[in-house]
Amino acid sequence: MLPNVSEEVLRGELEKHSLAGLVDSNGKMNVRLPVFRRKKRNSFRNVINQDRCLCAEELKSTSLKLWLKGVFNGSSIINDELYPTIISRFCGPASQSPLPVPIKTITLPVTPEHAVCLTGMLFETTILHEDLLSVLKEAPPRVGLCGLPGTGKTRTLELIGRRWMSEGHDVLVVSLCQTSLAASLMLCEILDRKTDRSHKQGSPQPPQGRVVPVAFDLKRDNVYDIVRAMKDRLLQKEKLFIICDEVDHDGNYTSFIYFCEKLLKKVPMLHLWFASCFIEKSPMGWQAKVFLDPISCPTAILKEKQLSETVELCKIIKWTLDSNTRTPTEGPSVKYVYHGGEEHSEGDPQDCKACAEEVVRCLLHLFTGKASFTSESSFTANSTSNGTGSPPSELRLQDNDMMVLTECDVKENMMLFEMLRNSGFKTKLINKSQADSVLKDTSECVLIANGKDVHSIKRKVVVFLEGSLTKSKSKKHEKPPDYLNRVRCVTSCTSQLIWIRIPEKQSI
Repeated sequence: MLPNVSEEVLRGELEKHSLAGLVDSNGKMNVRLPVFRRKKRNSFRNVINQDRCLCAEELKSTSLKLWLKGVFNGSSIINDELYPTIISRFCGPASQSPLPVPIKTITLPVTPEHAVCLTGMLFETTILHEDLLSVLKEAPPRVGLCGLPGTGKTRTLELIGRRWMSEGHDVLVVSLCQTSLAASLMLCEILDRKTDRSHKQGSPQPPQGRVVPVAFDLKRDNVYDIVRAMKDRLLQKEKLFIICDEVDHDGNYTSFIYFCEKLLKKVPMLHLWFASCFIEKSPMGWQAKVFLDPISCPTAILKEKQLSETVELCKIIKWTLDSNTRTPTEGPSVKYVYHGGEEHSEGDPQDCKACAEEVVRCLLHLFTGKASFTSESSFTANSTSNGTGSPPSELRLQDNDMMVLTECDVKENMMLFEMLRNSGFKTKLINKSQADSVLKDTSECVLIANGKDVHSIKRKVVVFLEGSLTKSKSKKHEKPPDYLNRVRCVTSCTSQLIWIRIPEKQSI
């Protein structure tokens, strides 16, 4: 069964390798396949051979159950209900994306580094489910995209922004709080990059709209002042096209709803799409679209008990993780480092040498060409081959494939920061004032930041450090936990997650 291969593509590949006669015009095999035998008490028994290829065209129009009955003389070995599960588990998505996404040749992984690279590449590719496609097809003027991180909200905002720009409209990417600034800047960077690429192709293009970054803060700025500033951007009573990402953080969701309703009264021809993790209430005049299928984070991470418990504390709808969830792969298992025990220091894991050493050991199994431990305080260079020969460059992890996220403010003297540099990693520490330059920095570096400052930025490898609970003399004044921020940090990983945990009595 070749669900993602058309008969034309199959024949082209066979001809390329001088195997055109392998399949006849009816799809039957022209050559005898190797016969596999099973030995049992000095006798051999032939195993049934498949004699026909089922390509994408037939899968769209032919019932698999009927096809199998024909192949196996009226005895079906699978029913239609099991078909989507099998296809999604072994063959990837059963339906083809209507978007012209180029597919590169993929080499099967032979090392952990290869597997992590391929997993990240798969989850960073444009994947769209039916619910995402339907809202883009309808394209109503005002939409609220709701769902947990990793369900394609930002990707959908990008696509609608590209459509508006292709129609000649300027698109305002509006940030309304400090923690949404990184996500907004990332959207601006992506939209600018896509537009530049289309112009470089040389073909005549209709006038393209511009992407315009706009930043406010609902904690400090008056809603009426923000609405007035947005209305002032109207030229000759034209429409406004606005995208807002990460609008629900810092407890400003109610203020955001108020902002939307006031802006709509001032600008009746308003086009505004926003993304939120909450679905309790949407502004009047907005269509709410709920996304539940994960598309940018491996299932192995989403199924972890620690993450599930955190999502429950957020009181938001969980991902759909049943057997029919069509993700490219489960992904590598989460690696945990527990900050506790005699060899670990007390307090923040940022200061713990034992945690840092354990994390670096995990990373050295993945990143070839880095230094390795030879003693407690010295490093030596690793071989790049890992005994299997040098991997292709696209299957090599680079420094900019990794990110270190904390729940507390990042310390410049963080123990892990120092050990990463000693073992050959190029690092860049990000603080709030530098967040707007993250995407503009072209250096190949490991990003190290408080998770709040880099929301929506994703990497193949993420090291996440839990924060300790801020304590005071009175327990009533302990800093409340930010569980949604933790969910965002963990789901920013597209392949290998390394999670540094704190014992229950210390963690937030």
